[in-house]
Amino acid sequence: MQRISLNGRLLRPDELPAAPLLRGVQYGDGLFESMRIHGGRINFWSYHQERLLRGMKFLGMQFLPDWSADQLPELIRGTAGDWADARVRLTVLRSPGGLYTPASDTVQLLLEATPLEGEPYPLNETGWTIGYYPEPFPLAGSTLSNLKTCNALPYILAARFRKKQGLDEVLLTNQHGRVVEGSAWNLFCRKAHKLYTPPLSEGPLDGVMRRVVMKVAASLGWIIQEQPLSPIFLAEAESIYLTNAVKGVQWVGELDGRRYSNTGAEELRKLIIDNV
Repeated sequence: MQRISLNGRLLRPDELPAAPLLRGVQYGDGLFESMRIHGGRINFWSYHQERLLRGMKFLGMQFLPDWSADQLPELIRGTAGDWADARVRLTVLRSPGGLYTPASDTVQLLLEATPLEGEPYPLNETGWTIGYYPEPFPLAGSTLSNLKTCNALPYILAARFRKKQGLDEVLLTNQHGRVVEGSAWNLFCRKAHKLYTPPLSEGPLDGVMRRVVMKVAASLGWIIQEQPLSPIFLAEAESIYLTNAVKGVQWVGELDGRRYSNTGAEELRKLIIDNV
């Protein structure tokens, strides 16, 4: 089941007009935010809003005259309707017209909502088995890598490889051979009382749950350190965690034949829930 709205108007999927979405189809000219609503509240909305507005500024996008950022929460909740728990994707697409040079910098607001069931941010009982995508991507040093743009080809390739290999997830490396993130997840690893994650300069998404974990992990007595991560460094870690805004944190049980512990995963999950 899915609910869709375009610029505040609820539509059936077969009613969705193609014209306002053309630049997204033709050029990937847009941004999106995937967020979780729980109990009717948009979890970590301030982080989602800040990243979206930063991305719009970088891409030179503007709201239509009748819209502003302050109206987005009402629009999001209106699309979810009576679903107290839901996943909502807000896609901001530049208005149609032009070739590489847009005819307009105003945006269309497309929302898609699907209901969620069960407890918020459930933790996986069995550790995930993950691997590496076999080719590097030019992610490091690009501001676009840190934004949630509609051009997701590296992640599509990684997700297809994951499915073909029968893995729970795969990790992407950048042009320097260093580990950056998963196909839909930010990456953390733990050694003793230090929690490591790649800095944004390495090319990961500036993830909402990444920010949350970096904020709350100190409560566990962990020191947070951003540094480039090599496959060798990950092989020496005690635990690996993957995070995103809809599913929270998941722990890795095996990477390339190396086993990892779930120590700290449940504590992280509880801290995330406590900070919603």
